[in-house]
Amino acid sequence: MWYSLALLLFISPTVAATTDLQTNCTGPDRVYNGTSCYVVVKPGIRHSAAKLLCNHYLGYAGHLYRITNAAVQAATRQLISTYPYSTAWIWTGLEPKNSSAALNDNNNWGYYFRNGTFVSPTYRPWQSGQPAANTANNRVYYDPQYDTISNRAENVAYFYICEYEEALKLPVTDLEKKCVNLTSSSVLTSFVNDVCYVLQPAVTKFYSDAKVACNALNGYDGHLAHVRTMEELWIAEALRSAANVLIVRLGIAQTNTSSTDPYTGWYLTTPTNPPELTTFLPWATSYPTASMRTIGVTSGYPKSFASLSLNTAYPFICQYESLTPITTTTTTTTTTAGEASSTKITTLKSECMGKAGSHFAYSSCYFLANISGAQATASDYCMNQGGQLASLFGEDLVSQLGSLFLQFSSVQAWIGLKVTGGKLKWMVDNVPHALFKNISTPPTGSECYALVSDRSSLNAIENPRLSPMACSASLQQVICMKSDHIYSSYSIQGGKKVIEAESPESVTTEIDSGGCGARCSEIIGCVGFNFNPSDGSCIPTKVSPAMPSVIDGVTTYTVEIESSWNFYERI
Repeated sequence: MWYSLALLLFISPTVAATTDLQTNCTGPDRVYNGTSCYVVVKPGIRHSAAKLLCNHYLGYAGHLYRITNAAVQAATRQLISTYPYSTAWIWTGLEPKNSSAALNDNNNWGYYFRNGTFVSPTYRPWQSGQPAANTANNRVYYDPQYDTISNRAENVAYFYICEYEEALKLPVTDLEKKCVNLTSSSVLTSFVNDVCYVLQPAVTKFYSDAKVACNALNGYDGHLAHVRTMEELWIAEALRSAANVLIVRLGIAQTNTSSTDPYTGWYLTTPTNPPELTTFLPWATSYPTASMRTIGVTSGYPKSFASLSLNTAYPFICQYESLTPITTTTTTTTTTAGEASSTKITTLKSECMGKAGSHFAYSSCYFLANISGAQATASDYCMNQGGQLASLFGEDLVSQLGSLFLQFSSVQAWIGLKVTGGKLKWMVDNVPHALFKNISTPPTGSECYALVSDRSSLNAIENPRLSPMACSASLQQVICMKSDHIYSSYSIQGGKKVIEAESPESVTTEIDSGGCGARCSEIIGCVGFNFNPSDGSCIPTKVSPAMPSVIDGVTTYTVEIESSWNFYERI
């Protein structure tokens, strides 16, 4: 690993050549700002339909836009300055993270991407009295007349703005081109993670007929859509909602037609391959129903599976993917008894590992930038890059990052550690510092921290360390991080439960460990989670056995042997 790190090159942020996205982002209806292209679209349509239609630029995974700072807010107003401000309201990508939680809770709103993952905003220019608690107002629009955002019911027709980010660029595939070309007034499509999802709302079929009807794209494996995760469920729900239909069929069936247990024996099906057992079954209220042998998605996300009759006609979602298995999705290997690891190549991980001067660890991409200023300036820079000042999940990461960047120059870079309220806390989520054994409260006047790695010559290298600094000091570098919204990699410790001493997250009930992992990934400081498969109990933690259990004489966590629990940890 150290040899691999030695091959990485440090690249400082200098004036870069014009990108393809910048070149193409021209015209009165679009503007390039920061590292994104924003395209305003009219006439107005419902929010659920709008979020499927950001396909202007192939390869960029377009989505409804995010107002992440005042500059984006100003760019929005400029984009629609040719329309009357009193009527040119614009849908954003903000949606509730939890449909059962209060909508007037700022923390219950997230900007969603087309794969169902989201980021929690820190910049929210709400109008006074917003967001409203009315449960019908489950989407958010920008009002140029007041230069604010408000929540509103999704079935109102507004303009919308699509955002295309440099960081989300992927190679354009033949499947993506064909998928986008299918889109029409009668066909809804969504291209996500190299899979094309297709729904024709006006076409309804019995299960047996629908099962063999997904043949619109020659050369690609077509079958009724499979839903195995919360992300895939979000995609299916987005299509159902955009189609404005109550139920859409999936490729899930109970193959034993004599079974009297409606809760078990459900399989993912295709026209040609053997059925695959599935346990992801987020049943809607009053479901499942005995003798109903197939599954569809109905309203009520995320509890939205409905059991359907084989012989009732419904609209259905088709899924098309490459006939050749993709080898960079998910692999699982057993390492030791009772422990397994899984690795998923996500967009962030792929880009980070392929970019010189970046390091991927703990489901996050860390990168060093040359930016002169105080810690507050460094924090603003990282946020403008779509990230935040680095939180370091473990002592090993100090050594890894310091050694990586030290190969090219001495390092004195801001990170996101600061004294707040008399305690060392990570700035990104105000979580108490609980990761290192040898860091104590710094002297007055030096409340912020930097990662320092000195090199006076090739033969005199000082070990990387964290060092207190005056928050107003002008350093020349910053370490930023971007985090995946799902685990890119994790280890499982069976029969163990980690009990956090300070600020534990509340227990929730999740459908499966994937849902629990998704909840953990909403909390940037979360490094692991306890999950009990028998009842779906989920407890995210900001500590793990990889960290010291005693810091400054205080116990930060204990590990209990609990046969019914498993602990999942970032690696």
